[in-house]
Amino acid sequence: MLSLLELHNFGKWIDGKVGKIHPEGQIVVGQEAIISAEAFMLTWKVRIKVISIDKANHRIRYNIFDPFGLKNEEELQYSRLTKTICEVRYNYNFIFQDGIKGFILKIILGRKMIETPSDSIKRLKAKAKSEYRQYGYNAS
Repeated sequence: MLSLLELHNFGKWIDGKVGKIHPEGQIVVGQEAIISAEAFMLTWKVRIKVISIDKANHRIRYNIFDPFGLKNEEELQYSRLTKTICEVRYNYNFIFQDGIKGFILKIILGRKMIETPSDSIKRLKAKAKSEYRQYGYNAS
């Protein structure tokens, strides 16, 4: 399932489309991609960068940068609880610019900052369950 956390597979579970990935291929630290998503009747492009990969613990960290200066630090992890059950974890931290620009962005985005990550993790968990079922496993 670690493959679900690779940039080229984000389109399977995020509400957006993965664009150009550099460098292409399997995930590596420093790899970047442009992701397009729709919100507020507009198409937004964000840049995502792989910060660290911990294959032993099935954990990947990303930084996401939007065009307005918002930075989102994300950590995705899955842990095998038993031979047949897997747990998916998702942590994020929004970092706003100091000053009025960050304050206004926080007000505009408001509830959307809570809903969007929650929707993404639901889709990731559903996709993980689907993939685990193919191999005779269950995911929680």
